[in-house]
Amino acid sequence: MTRARTRRTLPLGAFALLLAAIALPLLAASATALPTPPSCTVNFDKSTDTARPTSVTASTLTFTGYINVTMGSLSGTRIVQVGVQATPDSWAAAVDPQSFNVTGAAQVNFTSTLVVPAAELSATQGTLVVNASFLAVPGAAGTAVTCFSQANVGVAPYYGLVADTSTPRVEVKTGPLGSQGTLIIRNQGNTRDVFRIALENKAELEILGLLTTMPPPVPLEPNQETNIQFTINATGNMESGDYDLFISVRSEKDQAMSREVTVKAVVSNFTLIPTDDPTSLVLGAVGLIGLVTVGVGLRRVKKKRAAAARRAAAKAQLSKIMRARKAEAPPSAPPPVQAAPRRVTAIPSGTRREGAAEPPSE
Repeated sequence: MTRARTRRTLPLGAFALLLAAIALPLLAASATALPTPPSCTVNFDKSTDTARPTSVTASTLTFTGYINVTMGSLSGTRIVQVGVQATPDSWAAAVDPQSFNVTGAAQVNFTSTLVVPAAELSATQGTLVVNASFLAVPGAAGTAVTCFSQANVGVAPYYGLVADTSTPRVEVKTGPLGSQGTLIIRNQGNTRDVFRIALENKAELEILGLLTTMPPPVPLEPNQETNIQFTINATGNMESGDYDLFISVRSEKDQAMSREVTVKAVVSNFTLIPTDDPTSLVLGAVGLIGLVTVGVGLRRVKKKRAAAARRAAAKAQLSKIMRARKAEAPPSAPPPVQAAPRRVTAIPSGTRREGAAEPPSE
């Protein structure tokens, strides 16, 4: 009699559990065997700074920091290259060291120098970037490991100006027409500024009869130059002569920044009768002579007294200003004193000079 054989099969769920029990330890073992990747970081000790150039000198900034490098599971030594880049391109930068060797892990300090050129505008915002890199597999460019960090740099404002005149001597005739002078102003700062123009000896000149109209404040962009006109009027009773105008130009943003320009007003006191008719010219001349003949005495006395008082006060004030300016100037060496030449009078032979002793008789 033949016995039938039966096949016993493992349920599907139990089979899955069995596979999981076998596979999980294997996967865990393989995970612990994965290599650690290499890495690097760049760190600045300070990430912002401000450059302070002038119109003629550059500004140098120094940044410090450190680079962390880890080889991970890599064996052997790697060469780490260190680079630096600055923006704008006109800024110069350097870093030290430029390379170093690493086995396993290392922290290396660096120093970077940045030069901001003279006359850089205050609106400029710059950057300094330090980077580090090495090859995980020597000779294989695709295995480069890189890192970098950035510092931000601003530019501080500075102020400056140049002031001059294209009309150092202005001819002025008494009367309502007046004459014009011209100032040349240039903003030598690295930021926008406004410049105020003033006549320093205005009160003294007005007493003498010289009136001026100065322009309003002048706004200028960095390195911008402009010509500004002003008006000079001389009243009819002003004496002919040369008068100095001390004109100051001052920065609004830096009150200590100012320049002075001197303009000489050459005043001529006479009156012309504008006409194209010869008859009117003759009649006007005759009438003028008659008026002068009748009233010249009294009016001249009154005008001269009043003008003399005003001129005396104004000249005294001007003299005071000039003495003050001379006192501010460095003293000059006095001229050498020369001895007066001796005068020698020739005495004819045989003539005895008065007071001289008698010659001895033989």
